[in-house]
Amino acid sequence: MNEKKPRKYSLSTRNWLLCKVLIGAYLIWNTYQLLQGISNYEGTQKMLFLGFSVVFAVVGAGLIILSIRDILQGYYVGGPMDTSKKEEEEKKTADKPVPKITFDEEEMPEAARKAAEEREAAKAAEEAGTETKKESRKETEEESE
Repeated sequence: MNEKKPRKYSLSTRNWLLCKVLIGAYLIWNTYQLLQGISNYEGTQKMLFLGFSVVFAVVGAGLIILSIRDILQGYYVGGPMDTSKKEEEEKKTADKPVPKITFDEEEMPEAARKAAEEREAAKAAEEAGTETKKESRKETEEESE
């Protein structure tokens, strides 16, 4: 229930988010300027300027708050919350088949050779039912020396 739902819209760039902060600051400044000059007007003009001041203040504050929140949380292209690159890498690696490595008897590394011999000895012990894995390992180690 506490899982965050991914956003449905695409992520902005960090510079665009910074521009939104500046636009919001400009709208707040315009609100201040309108409220300073509101005493020069009367009637419907005063109400109109007051209405636009409220709209500018709300939109400006919203732009600033949301943009700063997105910057701090990393909701921008290339940010910590950008999953588009991770998803692309997962798709690329999922499509590639894992290559099978085979060795000739001569090229087989010593550790792999020992492991193969242990497996063969263990299979033989299971079939015979008399030897344990420890005994077969001791025998293969003695033989390889």
